[in-house]
Amino acid sequence: MLDAAPDPVVVVDPGERRILWASRRAAVLFGRAPESLEDAPVAELLDGRAGERLWDLLSGSEEGGVVCLEFPGGPVWLQVSRADIGFRGRQALLVALRDVTAVAEQARQARDTARILETVLEHSDNGLVLLGPDHRIRYYNQRARELWGVPEDVLWPGPTLEDMVRWVCNEGIYPPDEVEELVRQRMRQMEEARQGKRVEYLAPRRDGRVVEAVAVGLPDGGVLVPYRDVTAQERVLAELREQEERFRGMLEALPDPVYIRGPEGVVEYANPAMVSRCGRDPRGEPCYAAVHGLTAPCSWCRDPGPEPWTGEWRSPRDGRYYRVTLARLAGGDGSRRMGILRDVTVERTSEDRLRAEKEFAESLVASLAVGAFVLDADGSIRVWNRAAELLTGVPASRMVGTRDAWFPFYAHPRPTLADLVLRGRSSEAGRYYENWGPSPLSPDGLRAEGWFDDMNGRRRFLVFEAVPIRDGRGRIRAVLETVQDLTDLKEAQAGRARLDAAVDQAAEGIAVVDRRGRIRHANPAFRRIVGNGTRVSELIGEVPGPEESPRRFRRSLAAANGAAPRELDLSVTPLRGGDGSAVVVARDVTQEVLLERQVRQAQKLESLGTLASGIAHDFNNILTAVTGYLELAMDEVHSPQARQNLDRVLAAVDRAAALVARMLAFGREAEGDPRPVRLCWVLDEALDLLRSGLGPEVELVCRWAVRDDRVVVDPVQVQQVVVNLVTNAAQALGDEGGRVEVSVRDAEVDEALARGRPGLVPGAYLRITVSDNGCGIPAEVLPRIFDPFFTTKEVGQGTGLGLAMVHGIVASWGGAVEVHSEPGQGTTFHVFVPRQGPGATDGTPGPCGSGERILVVDDDPSVAEILAEVLTSKGYRPEVFGHPAEAIEAIEADPAGFHAVVTDQAMPGMDGIEFLERVRRIRPELPAVVCTGFEREETRRAAERLGGVQVMLKPFTAGELARALAAALGPRQGEQPAPAATRTGGEG
Repeated sequence: MLDAAPDPVVVVDPGERRILWASRRAAVLFGRAPESLEDAPVAELLDGRAGERLWDLLSGSEEGGVVCLEFPGGPVWLQVSRADIGFRGRQALLVALRDVTAVAEQARQARDTARILETVLEHSDNGLVLLGPDHRIRYYNQRARELWGVPEDVLWPGPTLEDMVRWVCNEGIYPPDEVEELVRQRMRQMEEARQGKRVEYLAPRRDGRVVEAVAVGLPDGGVLVPYRDVTAQERVLAELREQEERFRGMLEALPDPVYIRGPEGVVEYANPAMVSRCGRDPRGEPCYAAVHGLTAPCSWCRDPGPEPWTGEWRSPRDGRYYRVTLARLAGGDGSRRMGILRDVTVERTSEDRLRAEKEFAESLVASLAVGAFVLDADGSIRVWNRAAELLTGVPASRMVGTRDAWFPFYAHPRPTLADLVLRGRSSEAGRYYENWGPSPLSPDGLRAEGWFDDMNGRRRFLVFEAVPIRDGRGRIRAVLETVQDLTDLKEAQAGRARLDAAVDQAAEGIAVVDRRGRIRHANPAFRRIVGNGTRVSELIGEVPGPEESPRRFRRSLAAANGAAPRELDLSVTPLRGGDGSAVVVARDVTQEVLLERQVRQAQKLESLGTLASGIAHDFNNILTAVTGYLELAMDEVHSPQARQNLDRVLAAVDRAAALVARMLAFGREAEGDPRPVRLCWVLDEALDLLRSGLGPEVELVCRWAVRDDRVVVDPVQVQQVVVNLVTNAAQALGDEGGRVEVSVRDAEVDEALARGRPGLVPGAYLRITVSDNGCGIPAEVLPRIFDPFFTTKEVGQGTGLGLAMVHGIVASWGGAVEVHSEPGQGTTFHVFVPRQGPGATDGTPGPCGSGERILVVDDDPSVAEILAEVLTSKGYRPEVFGHPAEAIEAIEADPAGFHAVVTDQAMPGMDGIEFLERVRRIRPELPAVVCTGFEREETRRAAERLGGVQVMLKPFTAGELARALAAALGPRQGEQPAPAATRTGGEG
């Protein structure tokens, strides 16, 4: 029974220290035959401290225990138990020895592991936090404190998870307003972990760092939460996954069989070529059986060392020769291997075929449609194909055999992509190329692109691709570099981009429609003009087909909210290609149509104005004569009653002149003549004429409340402003009528008031106010009332120029216009006119002459006669001519005989300016006065260009003529210079 026991058993004589009997297992333990152990001294089996320890256990000095004995096979831990027995008539000890080496080793490893684990946890790069069942923190390592920035006093004594989350939020690591939601989320995650679920989550911090946490439940109900900073690792993992996919894709695409075997020699991966060779997926099988068809490991299943190992092998499966490449894979314990099989049967059996294949490869490169060259292992050019010759303009005879692959592309020697790949310096590509990267064709290849200014006489965009060519041992034997000319493609893309940008930025709406009328593309202007939709018919109705030539037509579109319809100019043009597509161009011509109508109305007015201007010009000549004769008669009449009657006639003539000025203004011939005037007189005259046309239903009230109403303005323009404003006010009253009030008051504009009224500067003003109690102006219309051609009246009832003209006239005075209106409450316009203090006055006699000889030219005999009489009365000697040619002859006959010239502007044959230019050629700088019925800007510019020429408007008084002539002649000896008379004369 003892001999069959599973543990070694011996019977020992404690007194003699001899073994009386030993079981077979004891003999195996001590490495001796059972018979040789009987009566053998214990000292023969054991020595040293271990032997003494065992004897103490055997002899009974200790009650059992564990002892470690050294054997050739290594140390053995024995659990010793004994019992006193009688054996062969003597007292003995029965000793059982149980082998507990495995248990002891496990205990030792557990202690070592605990110590190591404690050290590792404390120095780990990962933060560790241990939570108890009550969610209190039991343990934390140094990294956890650093990761969250938690001081020691916060973690001791252990706070709850909720306290820690609130502390972290309060410290700003997470937004404080998210604390409650974050507490609920973390408590839910910890509860899931306690229930046995592995909970992983990322905790992005406000400072940009990302912390990864894994919550794992423990048997005692606690939770272990490792933390680690994965900010950089997330990026690295993404790159590694991308590299792994790229590597796997390359392996899948390789035509050579490739496999990876694990530490035990089992195939872990096989690419499609290997699966095809084996006839099945060999994963999970020993590599020697699946790959090589052997029954035992072969000599190739070896450690290749740090560098790949290559050897040839003949497969017993198919009898073919393979070049086997083994490489140790990085990572793990270094026991994983990758094997690549390349069929080299042809190389082994036929050198001719190898040579033929080499020649075929070179001819294949030479015949490629893209430029290509091959660098040999020593860097010399082996092949320079025809396409490279055509691209660079450099023949193969210049390149083959040299190391000058840079020559056709760069001005100075520098590495090409092929050079960098050949030398294993791919990482240096950034030093030489701006746009570069790995080649998609090979992990060891390179790709670059860029513009080259001088490439066979032309600037080209080239794409370079360099890939290595390896031999059977995986060494680079050559490098193939291809050069593609993508200039046309780049230019086409740039042109298309420019065209798209131009179409999108075009003011006209442009759309491409197919043969069924569906819109395939539309620029923003088309959507803005026409609207959004998928079919042209939905937006603008059916359009005629383009057939073979463009078609153009107009179409009206009804607008929403009752607005006026819009007018569209449309064209349809077929696209080249014959697929039925067409380009539709839409242009909103609503304003153009409106302007055409307004232009036609303006042309009618212009015709009337031209007629009025002609009549007014002749009438001005008549009034000039009448005015002159009246003034001469007044000088000769001494009767007070007669002089009073003549004054009344002269006043009537002035009113007639004012009417002529209005006719000229209506004809757009007068451009304004600012002069000192009494503003209230001008307004009275305008409103007197206007009252009769307003009708009895309109009550016109005038209020003048000013101390001094003198201003410097054109009186005709003042009347235009007031007439426009009062007429608009009367029309706003409607058929029922109402009240229109016109007032003039003093106004002081300070800096605060000027800031709120654009166009005004601080100073003294007269404020003309025109107000009505009519319908008012809607708020949406008010900002546009001064816009040219803007009107709310029906077509044909207004041009939209009235208020625009008012604004322009007042601005030319240096004033401003304000408007206040509310619907149903009436409208008030304020016109600010700069004040003119006491100054120039009208009606002064003017300076007299001293017998100067004056040449007078006018084709109207009555005007010429009155000019002569006025000049004679002022002390001059006039000499009158009815035609400019006669006057020129007189000047030529006696160039120095005249002191000045007074001439009409509008004369037959030549006008006054042309006449003076002829005179100046004979007598340079001869003073002159030009009289005109209406002033043009070109007349004034021409007078300024000649110099010494005064311009007067008809009709004018004798005093005005005297002052103008005195200004032209300049100051005489002992006299002050006369005031300039550049703009003098009557109204208009």
